Amino acid sequence: MEVKPLAAFVFLAAVIAICPAEAERLYFPQINNMSWDEARTYCQVCFKELVSVTPDNSAVLVEILNNDSWIGMRKKLGGPMDWSRWSDNTSLVFQNWYPRSPDPNNTEDTCVKLLSFGAWLEDNCNSLLPSICYEDRFYGMLNISNIRTTSVTLQWTAGPGNISYYRVTYLSNSSDVTALTYDIHDLVPGTQYQFNVYPVKCGRDLNSENASAYTQPEMVTQLSVTDISTTWAFLVWTKPEGNSSDYRVTVSSDSFAQNLVFKNCSANISTLQPGTNYTFTVTALVEDRSIEGVNTSVSNTTYPAAVTNFSVSHFNSTSIELNWAKPEGIINGYNILVTEYNSSTFLKSIRLSESSTNTSITDLNPGLSYFFNITTFSGNLVSLSKNITKATISGPVTFHDHHHPNFLSAFPAESQGSVMMIRADQVSLSP
Repeated sequence: MEVKPLAAFVFLAAVIAICPAEAERLYFPQINNMSWDEARTYCQVCFKELVSVTPDNSAVLVEILNNDSWIGMRKKLGGPMDWSRWSDNTSLVFQNWYPRSPDPNNTEDTCVKLLSFGAWLEDNCNSLLPSICYEDRFYGMLNISNIRTTSVTLQWTAGPGNISYYRVTYLSNSSDVTALTYDIHDLVPGTQYQFNVYPVKCGRDLNSENASAYTQPEMVTQLSVTDISTTWAFLVWTKPEGNSSDYRVTVSSDSFAQNLVFKNCSANISTLQPGTNYTFTVTALVEDRSIEGVNTSVSNTTYPAAVTNFSVSHFNSTSIELNWAKPEGIINGYNILVTEYNSSTFLKSIRLSESSTNTSITDLNPGLSYFFNITTFSGNLVSLSKNITKATISGPVTFHDHHHPNFLSAFPAESQGSVMMIRADQVSLSP
């Protein structure tokens, strides 16, 4: 029968959605001539099934069609009646038959071909024709685990149907594997990689499963505290092998923790407390903070602070009392050194507990100047010193009063300018 493209008998629905909400449907015209059964088997092996025509895809199929082609409709496919079910087991809800087709008088099992202009026409199932296969776009999931400095493990979703193998690619590397997992080695630490896994079916790449990840940065090396004071510390370290975007420095003590981020391989850590032991931990980071390197730590103690308001509160001929204010931070106690000022003779060393804020220096000689040096200590660390010089009051001095020959005048050690007068003939003086 001669088939003419009669527009009056062809209904093509407007395409609003090419694919169902749950999947994106793809269509693959096959140019090889096969029987309907051969075409269906090929579609099932290499795709999903012979195409089913719907109002949503009819216009699309006409656009890609160059020849009359088999579709997934056959008279007897197990439906409740002839021509009621598609080969993918979906019910017939749309028809676009060529005039006087199908032939109601034909009792043979016949198949349907889609004419190049969109109409349906039954034909002998053994006729050799091109065909149209379909497949839902594959959306798998690629998972990256066991991320280390130079290796990762990939795991992915199995592709649909008979997958020949999976092609795993990253950078310019490509490997064909049949399993659903693959270990990749010899990567660069701290580097972002894009991984793609293509299920290969009948020599055709399906939609790839994709994921990206950073490898773990290496740990920094040669971390050290090169300088430290009462309130700051300066750290340096060596850049790790591979890549890293910046570094997190964690500063911690028994009662304090703080995270800081630095771009370069050094850090000046300020606002520390005097006399406190700190642990400085440096970690290499990647740009998106998805993974971090192994920690490297070093500990050190800030110097204790010096006392403030060091002064003399009271003194006499044999003692001097010292006062001071306790400094900020942690100290274990105080060291006071006493030296005779004029001769630089060291006299004594006094160690006091951290709760002390004053002390009396006794057994001094009248009328001498003394040099006092005070430092705080925390463990083996000693603060800067504070110094003060003070003289004791002179002792009694006697002499003859030339205006009163029979009297001696005496200045008591703690007098405020008053004078005692005694008769010389009433006092026995030692030679």
